[in-house]
Amino acid sequence: MDEITKSKTATVLLAAAAALYAFGTLLGVVATSTFGPGDVGTYSDLFQAADWLQFVASLAALAAVCSPAWQALVTEGRPELPELAGAGLATLLVAVAALVLAASPSSQSSSDVVGAVGIGGWGLLALARAGRLGLAGRRGDGPAGSSSLVPLWLVASGGLVALAVGAALAPTTVDQGLAVASGVVQGLGLAALTGAVFVASSRGFLQTAPVTAVAAGLATTAAAYLVSAVAGGFAYAPGGTLTEYRVGLSLASAVLFVGVALLGLAAWARARSLASAGPPAGPAVPGPTPARPGSQEAPPPHQEGQSSRPTPPPPSPGTGWPSPG
Repeated sequence: MDEITKSKTATVLLAAAAALYAFGTLLGVVATSTFGPGDVGTYSDLFQAADWLQFVASLAALAAVCSPAWQALVTEGRPELPELAGAGLATLLVAVAALVLAASPSSQSSSDVVGAVGIGGWGLLALARAGRLGLAGRRGDGPAGSSSLVPLWLVASGGLVALAVGAALAPTTVDQGLAVASGVVQGLGLAALTGAVFVASSRGFLQTAPVTAVAAGLATTAAAYLVSAVAGGFAYAPGGTLTEYRVGLSLASAVLFVGVALLGLAAWARARSLASAGPPAGPAVPGPTPARPGSQEAPPPHQEGQSSRPTPPPPSPGTGWPSPG
């Protein structure tokens, strides 16, 4: 589904989604770093605003996927329509999860599960792409080098599935084990996506300028979740302190902000390139969009706005974020 990254409208929408998501994450940094026993109301309000911003970001991401899907629908003989429809459905589930969380913070558990199903849908799309490329290679009717993409798509699929599992594990109460497991699994999933993009770029399958920023953004985002796992291990330990919570989880959220911002800049750079040079000759990867069957393209990165919550689970009565005490 490289149609998404070849559409100026879609890439602009992806950049807007990343900007909104990053701003919501920044509000989470402020809320976490200033949290105190007497600031529960302010803390909850900041995260409520962040949740709504991230819901709007998910709507922008959904529009980015639906834009080329609509073009494929009105154009006869477009074989990519089923994939685009599947991507739209998966992104819709992520948007629904964001809406549930924004409208009812106490329903974080349900939101996490719905969002995880949406992310898992992207993983299934990547797996299906690997299968089609493998069959085309065996039949000999695929372009040269298509078989080399199969392992990369399998890695991308595994990374997205891991991301979905980690999102579903996100704790809604003080649970040191779940906090660590969720952060580690999501971090490893994003690391797998980063590796797939890096290898694809090094082999010449991805040649557009934003690929470097995409890889950097994914790597930074993966680091943010790993930092959140370490921070959760200290903050939610039996002897964890409020200072450990503030420092550790604020740092994780700040790193996440940088990662999302890099992905947004990559999408914006792609949009400007499309506006100035017209349709590109090669593929680009500003978002997690699988390539068209038989193309010389690599697995996609994770799309921002598809996670049920971008920041590590924080402590707050009424928002579903536990308190370290």
